[in-house]
Amino acid sequence: MKGVAHTNMFDSGFVSFKLHYSEAKDLAIGDLVSSDVFSAGGHSWRVKCYPRGCSEADKVEHIVIFLELMSKSNGVKAIFDVFFMDKNSEPSPCHARRSVHVYPPKGYTDWGWPSFITRTELRALYVVNGWATILCGVIVVRDDPLAVPSSDIGDHLGQLLDGADGSDVSFIVDGKKFAACKL
Repeated sequence: MKGVAHTNMFDSGFVSFKLHYSEAKDLAIGDLVSSDVFSAGGHSWRVKCYPRGCSEADKVEHIVIFLELMSKSNGVKAIFDVFFMDKNSEPSPCHARRSVHVYPPKGYTDWGWPSFITRTELRALYVVNGWATILCGVIVVRDDPLAVPSSDIGDHLGQLLDGADGSDVSFIVDGKKFAACKL
């Protein structure tokens, strides 16, 4: 019997980038600070950060974080994780976010959070020597078919029953000898 099993395969990529707080607070609304391009799941990605929001509607006080798929592709399922390093250089669970999407999301070119954190919270909790460190990860989930070889266990069991190899007892029934294993 031959079959095909589907297995979820994961491939991840991570990027850390630093946001210079005093320079970022002087940027115009809609100005972007982005990460280096990084690879995950055979695709190129970058993180886009708008320190003063994307538009006036963002209330200018919130930092906006989005993930952008840089390579051409459709139907990429990905998990996007973002968190800040706190003042003790530890990952902070307070402003950690996770999002799962099939890229590209319908009607959008990227996805993320339009109100990730306020600039006041960022300065108070995460700015060290003028810099805030943002860590981002992308985990691409692939549903790849995996070929399953045909099973030959029946043949192997039959050979064990027909042969005397490994037997440690035997039975004689109606004058016929049968090898067996006491276990």
